[in-house]
Amino acid sequence: MERIWLEYMANALWQIPLLACAAWLLLRALRPSVLVQHTLWIAALALSVLLPVRGIHSSPAALAPLPATPHLAGLHAAPSPSTGLAAPILHSASPASLAWCARVRFLGLTPLAAHALVVLSLALVFAGFVRILLAWRAVRRICVHSLPAVLTAAQSRLFHDCARRLRVSPPALRHSAEVAGPMLSGVRAPILLLPLNFFRHSEEELTAAFCHELAHLARHDYLLNLLFRIASLPVSWHPATHAVLHRIHRTREMICDSIAARQMHSRLGYARCLLSLAQQLLLPRNLPDQQSQALGLFGHNTLEERVMRLTEVTRPTSLYLKNPIKTRAEPSAPFLICRKTMSASP
Repeated sequence: MERIWLEYMANALWQIPLLACAAWLLLRALRPSVLVQHTLWIAALALSVLLPVRGIHSSPAALAPLPATPHLAGLHAAPSPSTGLAAPILHSASPASLAWCARVRFLGLTPLAAHALVVLSLALVFAGFVRILLAWRAVRRICVHSLPAVLTAAQSRLFHDCARRLRVSPPALRHSAEVAGPMLSGVRAPILLLPLNFFRHSEEELTAAFCHELAHLARHDYLLNLLFRIASLPVSWHPATHAVLHRIHRTREMICDSIAARQMHSRLGYARCLLSLAQQLLLPRNLPDQQSQALGLFGHNTLEERVMRLTEVTRPTSLYLKNPIKTRAEPSAPFLICRKTMSASP
């Protein structure tokens, strides 16, 4: 089992960066829609987990003779029946042990170093699982200690109208002092957590927040996010895995932004609401790390990029140009304030 895991790590070590770079270059060249980008990054994550399995039992190092080295005790030379050449073997060693030593030697590691590397990587995988579990328990605790939200008749109509337009069953609305912004949690019985005094915002801002969170619910993003994080645990020790997960999170938020902006019939109007909500909700404090399991309106530190994408406008500079030129609108004052705050925060 140790041999299999070491070979899996050796394959993943070079395959995951190669997959991530290939996906990035492809998206850079084609510049497809954000939905296509999201799908491609999910495929890259799936290949990052599955592709290193291929070739574990067919490594050429298993068939190569193991050179005699002073740090491998218990070796003696014996002629090979097929080639007649002397190849070192272990006293009373099984073929599996010989293959294991050959692979370890092929990777340039001593058996002790290989064992330590396997233990360290498995400890990182276990730590990742514990972190997911603690995040889930933290969000669960927040939901248990939250209070039911009391809506006026107009606010209730607004919320149910957003749910009707997105074709989802309205989740339970609850208030909590421990969340900095709207946050969706739960699979079977979803809960939309709202900060205290959330309904002091304007009707347009409430619509933007509700549409974004309900878009997550319509796409089953909470369940998918949990599955992606669990599925990536075997390669969670690789830095490139976290880069791929970040791209998945970023494109997921952009998809929900597009859905919400389409419901509001204005990308710029939705972007202004997003900035206004961020300025009022996030300036006093930052989102706690343990709440990353839930899907928040301002999660994963992608607000600036999301707003810049929403404020892209397309204008042709000539009737003879086949492809229009994309430019960005000048950032508004709330956006500059939000940018300075995000850059100043640790």
